[in-house]
Amino acid sequence: MEEKAILYTSKAGHARQYAKMLASRLGIPAIEFGTEHLAKDNPVVFIGWIRAGNVVGLDEALSRYQIDAIGVVGLRYQNLQLVDNLQDRCGGAKVFYLQGGFEPNKLKGLNRLIIKIAAKTMVKNLKRKNPRNADEESMLEMLQKGGSRVTMEALDPMVHALRDPQD
Repeated sequence: MEEKAILYTSKAGHARQYAKMLASRLGIPAIEFGTEHLAKDNPVVFIGWIRAGNVVGLDEALSRYQIDAIGVVGLRYQNLQLVDNLQDRCGGAKVFYLQGGFEPNKLKGLNRLIIKIAAKTMVKNLKRKNPRNADEESMLEMLQKGGSRVTMEALDPMVHALRDPQD
């Protein structure tokens, strides 16, 4: 089925960036979830950010549209457990994990406070780990200095799956 749009939820902007990049590659619009005017059950791609282990807006989007692919944007390099859990409950949609970034100054209020507390704990745990692998070193650096890990290449598996749904 041909997707009509990419719907996204974003707080710090990483999911929005991925949605806009994917839109340019697929030639369909990226629309912030909640502002769209699409018929119910339209086929869409959904990209959302993780808050407390849940993808913001996903349950509501699943109840309204046929979602062919889901991009989950989070802080970690990979989160295969979350991908597997979502794959099991999302009705055949292919789920892809996309690393976002750590830019707490782009957040406000409670979201900013929560991410700073979580980051402090993650830094402490990563510093204790010896040796650390390359992904852990990268995560530690991002948590200490901030930054984005959003890349066009991260979308390649998602683009491939959407263009060749038989794979």
